[in-house]
Order: sequence, then structure tokens, then C-alpha cells
Amino acid sequence: MNQPVLDTAKIQFAPDQRAHVHEEGAIKLICSQFRSHEDGLPEWVKNSSDQYARQDAKPDASIVVVLLKDAGRSGSSAVGCLDFGGMSVNDIEDKFRKWADPQAAGTESGVEGGHGNGGKCYMTQLFASHAYVHTVRNGRGNKYGFKDGKAIAGYFPSTEAGRNFAVSNLDQELANALAPFGVKLENLPAPALAAWRERKSFTLVAGFNARYLNNNRIPAAKWKDSLSGHQQMIRALGRNRIYIIHNATPLDGAWPMTLPEILPIPGAEVGRLIPVPDVLIDPESDQEIATGAIAGKSRLELRTSNISMRWSLKARHTVNGWTDDGKSTGFWEVPALSRATYATKIYGDLHLHGLRDYKQNDRRNHSPGPLVRAIGRWLTEQIDTYSKDFEKQDRLQASKEEQDELSRLNDLLNKWKNNFLEQEFGGVSGGDREGVGSDRTYRPRPPKGPVAQVVLSISHTLAGRGVTFEPSIKFLGVDGKPVRSVPFTIETSDARAVDVDNELYKVTTRAPGRALLTVVCLDSRLRSNSVEIEVLDISKIEMNPPELEVRVGGRQRLSATVVTADGRTLTGVYLIWTESNPQVVQISPGGMVFGREVGTSEVTAGDDAVEAVARATIKVIEADEEEGNSGSGFPRILLSEIDHDPLAEDGSSTRFNSEDPPVMQRPADVNANIWWINMAAPLARRYIDTAKGGGAHSKEWRVYLLERYIEIMVKILLTYDFNQGEELTFETMMRRWDEQSSAVQKRAMETLGVFLDGGDVEEAA
Repeated sequence: MNQPVLDTAKIQFAPDQRAHVHEEGAIKLICSQFRSHEDGLPEWVKNSSDQYARQDAKPDASIVVVLLKDAGRSGSSAVGCLDFGGMSVNDIEDKFRKWADPQAAGTESGVEGGHGNGGKCYMTQLFASHAYVHTVRNGRGNKYGFKDGKAIAGYFPSTEAGRNFAVSNLDQELANALAPFGVKLENLPAPALAAWRERKSFTLVAGFNARYLNNNRIPAAKWKDSLSGHQQMIRALGRNRIYIIHNATPLDGAWPMTLPEILPIPGAEVGRLIPVPDVLIDPESDQEIATGAIAGKSRLELRTSNISMRWSLKARHTVNGWTDDGKSTGFWEVPALSRATYATKIYGDLHLHGLRDYKQNDRRNHSPGPLVRAIGRWLTEQIDTYSKDFEKQDRLQASKEEQDELSRLNDLLNKWKNNFLEQEFGGVSGGDREGVGSDRTYRPRPPKGPVAQVVLSISHTLAGRGVTFEPSIKFLGVDGKPVRSVPFTIETSDARAVDVDNELYKVTTRAPGRALLTVVCLDSRLRSNSVEIEVLDISKIEMNPPELEVRVGGRQRLSATVVTADGRTLTGVYLIWTESNPQVVQISPGGMVFGREVGTSEVTAGDDAVEAVARATIKVIEADEEEGNSGSGFPRILLSEIDHDPLAEDGSSTRFNSEDPPVMQRPADVNANIWWINMAAPLARRYIDTAKGGGAHSKEWRVYLLERYIEIMVKILLTYDFNQGEELTFETMMRRWDEQSSAVQKRAMETLGVFLDGGDVEEAA
């Protein structure tokens, strides 16, 4: 029922003429989403692309040059974006200088546009000195921008000298614009010079003294990868030729940049076109929501990738929203929409004009609302349905007898694995020590011998103040294998920042700063490698997640995000973790939470100066025997597509795809102590294919199955080492992997020879 329309003219009201919006504060709030170069620089490139679209420039003539310069003797660090479209004084004063104007970019077809904020936000938020637009068009120039990060713009060096000035020598004006970057006209790519000669117009957006750089050096290769994968760059890369110059030198792989090609799944080259329904259901209210769909225009286009999009194609693993006139509204990340087997290979575009009302400042996620929620659920349904079509084509082709034999062999190896872990390592039950292993864990004592190398490692290179820990120190012989320790001392390069107790061999952080730690053998004076630890000046700590539920005997990890006084946001920082009720919950130095008994406890992280703004609440509930004892007991190793999933309510099996690793453990499996052997992995499919000489009865399959068991068991043991506080650097981890693999393989050969030859484990005992 429609509500009556009120006549507002009859409502008495006295406006407060002194009320106003704090412009500086409002602009800072608008710009809160643009706090990194990786998100800011694409805005400049997009603006250049839009300018070319307004001028209907052809792609080969739409040239954008990204200019990067490290700080040095020649000046401060600088970031720039050059195009050859040009801007007039009216463009600056009627469009550019206006904040939060959705019409600032124009309404021309092909212009992505936005809210008129992104490029300016980058200029004000990420440059400590100044940032400006230096532009020339029709023989007139302007130099307009911001100083000291302030949001109020102006002309450089003055209104008289920087506004609409006549340019008598166009080549010299461009040369002057490029000079702060150490770039000369001849350094520009040939297509850029051609565009300049044809148009004699340019726009250079430049920022100086870039914030948040390590040692004032721009990680150009990293920024290039970020640009090529950024969602806001997809259209710009498709219709422009984009080059990057770093320290006056062309950057490898960016001359020009290219949009990585996505090859479809064979047989799915066309993709799937789905009309948007007139009405969708809001999952929160169950009410019908009108979509405003227009027949022939409002549509969902789903496409596929022949490889998983979780890694190199992650930024394009989205469903992008577009208005009818081709303007970006935001996007949905596919992993947040669907967990279907083939969802990792599906992406697409949704064309629906009504999305324009839900476009946010940074054009990422849409603003929440009934229509957006309804569309989100509908997208999930469409992706799941599309995935099932590929799943049908990829079903495990094995008879009931073959599946029974595969399951029987897996049961035999599960028993062997349990016996091995019990005898050699004391089991991996969920006790009080990180949920894997017990106090009887077997670790042979290294032999005596001369020390040829000392390896020092620490689990965290960043720490708060007042944190005490014990570094990992390994003594190796001439053959690179562990030998017994010899008397030693730990040296610190700065005792003010990091102090060492050489009686207990413990390290304590004291004050913000950096220090190098080195182990020195007292007899031979042999020195270890040096490791650096930075003690942070922390201003804020946030717990994540704020609430956590864990079963008795189970384990889950908490994390802490810290904000430093110099503006960095970091994770993986060594902090002091405490629990309010240690009888209910125990917390490890790495943030691993263990449920001890039913109840509730609060957990917090901090250092000597700062504690988390809010504590995390941990609720420990009863263990569920049907869910694998919540991490206690021996781990279970199951076969996907064959064994039923203990965590599935309907008792069905789980499926992975060929892009997933040969062994899998989903987040939910960790707490249930479950591992999966992925039967969709290419080699697994090959070795159970009877047409190719494989199958459940083949020796090849038994060898492959045992190899996966060894891989899982080594991962279990390395996880135990890590959770016990073992400091595993990459080198240490690789060495430990080799050691554990050799031990497990040796045991397997001693006990499983008959099994590998076609017999059963009992016969091989």
C-alpha cells in the first residue's frame, strides 16, 4: 500500500544558517578507500583512458605513459601519468576541481567515470610534498593541484602564472613537464612521440615525495604487476597502449603492458548468456525485488578460464557490474559468491542499469541493499549451475568394484599410517600442545661432531615492545646435517632495541628500532647468519575475528592487525597473547587457540605500550565425535569423489578439480583433522584409468597413493614443528622436509614392500 505524499511546504522549519560541512574532514572521509599506490595509480590511468574515449581516439593512438622515479640526489621520489589528450581551464574549473561530482567524468559512451574523487584522492593521500596536473591544450597551459596533502586545490606557482597561460614553445613545455622525472622527449616510446606530434596536447598528473616507500625506492615491477591485475585497469589495458618508465628507463614487460589473455575451457568458448529476471528475491526479507531489467540489454555474461583464476588472474575473477551506457558500477568477487568446483574458472559481466544507484566511491563492492543482496544470491545460483555442467563431464569414471578397491586400499594405508605415527612419533592427537603431537614426540638427538655452520632463524621479523622469545639455532656439520650444539652467545647490534639474556638464550624487544641478531660460537668464534628484527612503535591493534567458536580439543587461529605510528598496517607481528580463562582456552605465541573445556574466555594481544582495542571472545563447545573429534586423534585421509565427507550433512562425498593440489585440506577440515587425496588431480586420473594400463589393482596406483600419504604425513609433522614454536625459515623447512620424507620413506620400504607388489599391509607387517 502506497503512503500518502506529505506537502513539505506546510512543515514549519527554521534552517540553521551557520551549519556547514567540514570540507577537509568530509574529503578525507571520501578518500579513506584510496590509501595505497596500488589502488591510486589505476585511477590516474583510468582518467587518461576516459579522456581518450571522450575524444574518440583509436586504441593505437591512445597512449598512456606511467612515469616512476626513486628518490636520490636528483630529487624526491615522483609518480606520474602522461597522456596526450590535454585539458582546458574549463575542464579543470568546471569538472576536475569538483569533489564528489558523478558527472565530473562526463556522460559520453565508453567513459567509465566514477564520482570524481579517485584521482584527486590519490594526489592528496599518497604524496607528502605536492601533486598537480600539468596540462596543455590548444596552446594554453594550466598547472593545478594540491600541496602538503591538503584537499583544497590551487594553481602552481600562482593563479596568474599557472592558470590558462600561453605556451609559445610546446616541445619545451612538455620537456619541462618531464624534467622532474629525469625523462627527455627522446626517452618516450615512439607511439607517444607520434601522438604528441599529431595532437600537441598533453596532461601529466604528477605527485612528489611518495609516501610509504621502503628506502624511498619504488617497487616498479610490483606496481606493474598490480596495475596489470587491477580490476580498474581491465578496460584501460584493453583500449590503450600503456608504457612504464622507471628512472628514465623502459620497464621490462611494460613496453607496452598487455592484458593477460584468458583462454576458455575447451568447448566453452562461447560462454553463457542469461537474461536478468524482472523480479528477484531478497534473501534477508524474502520479498520480491524489481530489478528494472530491460529486455535485450539487462543480461549476465558468464565466461570460463582454462586455468584456475585464484592466482595470476585473481583480479579478474569477478562479476563486473555495468550500466546500459557502459559505466562501471562495481564488482562481485566470485570466491565470495560460490564455492562450486568450477567456480575457480568462471568470471563474467552483469549489465543492469539499476546498479548505478549502488556504485560506491572506489567502484569495488556495491552498496548494500535489497537489490544488491537479491542479485548476489542469483549470481551464486547461476555460477553453481554453470559449474555443475562441467562437473558432469568430469565425473570419476570408475566401476563400483574399482571404487570399492580404491577405498579398501586407502583403509589399509590409514591403518599403516596410524601405526607408524604412534610408534615413531607418539601419535598426533589433539593434546594441549597446538593440537598435533604429544609430549612423546620422537626427535632423535643429533650426533657429536665439528660445527661447520650455525643457522639462526626467528619466526617473526616484526615485533611489539616487551616481547620475549627464544630464537631457533641449528648447528650443522660439514655434510650439512645437524650436529650437537656447542657453547655460544647471541649478539645484538642494538641493545636499546633488542636485549639478549645469554643465560636463558632468550631475546626481549625493548624500544622501537632495528637490531641484527647473530650467534657466535665461544670456542671457534664461528658466526651464524644475521637476522634483523624490527621493534615497532604500535599505535593500534585489532583482533580478527572478534568472535571465535572452537570445539573441545580443537584449534583455530586468531590474527592481530597492527597500525604503527608511521602509518603502516601490518600482520604477522610478534605480540604478547593472553587469555582470561586458561582453563577454557590456551593461546600459543603465534595466536593458535586451543579449546580445553566447555566455557568462554577472552583473548587479547598487545605489547608493553598498547593492547588490542577490543578483546576476542572465544566460545568452547562440546566435541562432536562425528566431526572427527575436532582435531583430536589420528588424522583421517580420505579419497575425494569416493569416501563420504564427514562434514557434509547429506553424507555425500566432496569434489575438487584438476587445478587443486594432489592433497587438500579445506579450512573446515583442519579442525576435524581430515585430509583429502584429490582424485581429480591429473596424475590420479591417469593412474586409475584402466584404459591406460592403470586402475585400482595396478602397481602404479599403489605407488601414487603411498606417495600422497607420505606427503600428507610430512606436512602433518612440519605443522607440528611450526605450532610448537619451531622457527621454520625457508631453508630450515626444506631441510626438515627432506629429513622427514627420508624417514617416512625408509619406514614405508621396510613395511610396505608386499603392499607395493600387490599384497595387503597385514602381509607386509
